[in-house]
Amino acid sequence: MFNILVYDDKPALINGLVSYFSNNKFIRIQESFLNSDELLKSLNTNNPDLALIEINTLEENGIQLISQIYNLNAKIKIVVYTSSNHDFISEDCMKAGATTLVNKTISLKQLEDVLMEVLTKKKDIDTLIWSIPTLTKQEKIIITHLAKGHTARTIANELKVSPNTIHNQKNHLLNKFGCDNSIELIFKLVGYGYMKM
Repeated sequence: MFNILVYDDKPALINGLVSYFSNNKFIRIQESFLNSDELLKSLNTNNPDLALIEINTLEENGIQLISQIYNLNAKIKIVVYTSSNHDFISEDCMKAGATTLVNKTISLKQLEDVLMEVLTKKKDIDTLIWSIPTLTKQEKIIITHLAKGHTARTIANELKVSPNTIHNQKNHLLNKFGCDNSIELIFKLVGYGYMKM
């Protein structure tokens, strides 16, 4: 019997998963969580085989939660169960320590099949573990303005700096997060939990 933890901020989804797996002979939902802090505390006392998590929740943790789970228990397999389908989210989830990413549009039977495949297959030892870039206080201010659609000139006037300074800081952020433009940067920062849309 494999034990899994489930994390999502939607109680109806958790209840549906618990109900579906209640009579499963191979997979048991050991615990479910609406709060990521409770999930992380649970990992100090529980030793599940897998964590099934959503990264786009009302909490501001995003992909960072994957890294935290992995750092607490490198043996746990992490399956991201999300409605996000951006390629960079998938790639970054894997870099942070996730085993795979599954879209919520699949059927529960398909989800069960994926979970069994992940649980019965050894995780690749050479998985690249990646830490999420951190933001400075100034960068947080700039991304807040970018998310509102403010131009470099508007941001510069607000912060009382030159527009060139804002352009340089924006380019630094694009490079830091591997993005081609501000829109991709905003989506990536939402995925990481640095901001809400």
